[in-house]
Amino acid sequence: MGQARMTRFDVIIVGGGPAGSSCARALVHAGLIVAVADRAAFPRDKPCAGWITPEVVAALELDLDDYARGHILQPIRGFDIGVLGGHRTPATFDTVVSYAIRRCEFDAFLLHRSGARVFERTAVARIERVRHGWRVEGVGETPMVVGAGGHFRDGVPDVLASVAGAPTRRRGCRGGFGRGGFRLGKRRFFRHRGVTALPREEAVVMIEKEPAEW
Repeated sequence: MGQARMTRFDVIIVGGGPAGSSCARALVHAGLIVAVADRAAFPRDKPCAGWITPEVVAALELDLDDYARGHILQPIRGFDIGVLGGHRTPATFDTVVSYAIRRCEFDAFLLHRSGARVFERTAVARIERVRHGWRVEGVGETPMVVGAGGHFRDGVPDVLASVAGAPTRRRGCRGGFGRGGFRLGKRRFFRHRGVTALPREEAVVMIEKEPAEW
């Protein structure tokens, strides 16, 4: 029997958190066929970073009324500053400075609204070079892999450093990439300081920062 035909995507993103899902949404809106793989099943527990700022809301083009209908969204207009057992000083503001959210809800919402094909419970253990790009085990083939995981080694996502054999030092890359942006074929995509190219791998990029840090 012949080998099964491998599903092909324009971009495969490894990591389904806010960074990966936001990247996926931008690429889908640009007309690309995108896959996102994550080892977890969404919604999944995530105890850290249970708030978002108005700047993040704007960057994610989040409709707060729509989101609040089915998810926790608590506006924050003030807080107390102090130490345990000591004096507290209230700080209040005329406008909302932050919104409390539940990461289990927030991350799942962003991922499933991205429009990408989502591979949940898919721990990517192998990425290999093929003739026309990369083969991502359990997902498919693509000319471009994006590492959007939260674990890094010397500034490089573990999945790219360990699995794809990418170098672990950061430096510029010839062809295909510009400072803070990248091209797929003749099409150039968004530029922000969270996207970095890896040297000599013209089809591998990484996202360094979550949207809250943009």
